[in-house]
Amino acid sequence: MIFSKKFHLMYQNLSIKDAIFSIKYYLKNKNKIIRILLSNYEFIGINFLFFDSGRTCLSFILENIKSKNSCLSKNEILVPSFTCEVVPVHILKSNYKPIYYDLCPDTKNLLQIIKKNVTINTKAIIYQHSFGRHDNITKLVKYCKKKNIYLIEDKALCFLSKKKNLKELQGDFAYYSFETSKTISTRMGGMLVFSKNKKYHISYQNNFYYNFVSDLRTILSLITYNIQGYFGFGIRKILIILNVLEKSITSRDLIYQNKHKPIYYDLTNFQKCLLIVQLKNLIIRKKIFEKNICFWKRLLPDLKIENSNRYSSYYPVRLAYNGIKAKKLKKKIRELGLMQEAWFDGGVGSRNFKSYQIGFNLKNFKLTRKFCNNYLNLPTMVGLKKNFKEKIKLILVS
Repeated sequence: MIFSKKFHLMYQNLSIKDAIFSIKYYLKNKNKIIRILLSNYEFIGINFLFFDSGRTCLSFILENIKSKNSCLSKNEILVPSFTCEVVPVHILKSNYKPIYYDLCPDTKNLLQIIKKNVTINTKAIIYQHSFGRHDNITKLVKYCKKKNIYLIEDKALCFLSKKKNLKELQGDFAYYSFETSKTISTRMGGMLVFSKNKKYHISYQNNFYYNFVSDLRTILSLITYNIQGYFGFGIRKILIILNVLEKSITSRDLIYQNKHKPIYYDLTNFQKCLLIVQLKNLIIRKKIFEKNICFWKRLLPDLKIENSNRYSSYYPVRLAYNGIKAKKLKKKIRELGLMQEAWFDGGVGSRNFKSYQIGFNLKNFKLTRKFCNNYLNLPTMVGLKKNFKEKIKLILVS
């Protein structure tokens, strides 16, 4: 088995040098700098808040759309059948009921499918922009306004991949993730955007110990991801076992029976510095993306790629393939040591996740089941050694 830290799904290539350089922003007004940088990427006319994770952004939304009169409260949230397991779990934690609808990257008749699942108890609909693709959901927006239903955009993989003719925020809320595998990383973190006309009063928990631990984990994660091969992987594994580092999704995240009012944390000062440095270096990621597409397009002629000219900036985190060589390539890539491409194999979460515990059964969703049986996330070729690329070429030619 081969393992390479450069053989992964992400474009995140934050170096130790970048981390050191980011300290220059530590004593400055980081929120102001970030707002200016985001305005360059057309985050205009909207407000934003930072949280310690994307899932906490979702929890904040769900708390703030609750009716004051619990007797009149609607309790159903429509959720895509192809999504991260923490989405329905956090819906349950917030005392709502997830209602799944057949949404995957191959879904065409979206509005008709959603209408079949909407009831008088529907409070909100979550729409997921899968694999970093920024979809036009104008018809869904109009329908939600007509029905007085909140529209929440899951853009965890969609940070900075905005189409030129679309608003950054189409619905009522959108949230992004800065977890390690995303376009921009602060190890863990998230950002919520909403209309400039809306105001939400939030009291962040100010906990020195929590912030210190978060920064320490960020630094250790950054260092170990910059150590090549098995050695860096082994160090991370040991640190996770010792609970010094944490996985992006832990067993605690997937326990929903204990209802609680979430505590909100801001990004730490150091994480905001890292965010600024990465926003300033986005051109590097764009070049990586272009090289990655060229590599895979030459090998997979049936790979479906959106026209990047339609985007203001195009930084999708996932490059999905469901062509005729998908099953064969998935098997061989696993043999080469890459396991991350198994994400969402089971629709909601991976096949290892016990989705029946949250009321989900992949068999009930025809489009999603068909897509999951024949797709894989293509790894990003970031600084990959030539002999490793040759192995993949031989797999596809043979």
